Amino acid sequence: MYRLWISGWITGVPESRSFVILAALIGLGLGIAWELVEATFLNLERADTLLDLVMDTIGATAGGKFAGWVINQQGAMRAS
Repeated sequence: MYRLWISGWITGVPESRSFVILAALIGLGLGIAWELVEATFLNLERADTLLDLVMDTIGATAGGKFAGWVINQQGAMRAS
């Protein structure tokens, strides 16, 4: 998240709602991609997939909040 924010790929103020939501969407997108790979090669139940996606979303949201907090604590500035 830090590298994406510094490079300008992610807009918004760290720790803002939009920053955290975008982090959660990125994590959910990666989780969905992984679940598609698992569904292709493994025979898993829906409950496993749903639980994985819920946990991915919770983890990505917490990670986005933490990343925003760390960026603010470091006083990072974007390159102009």
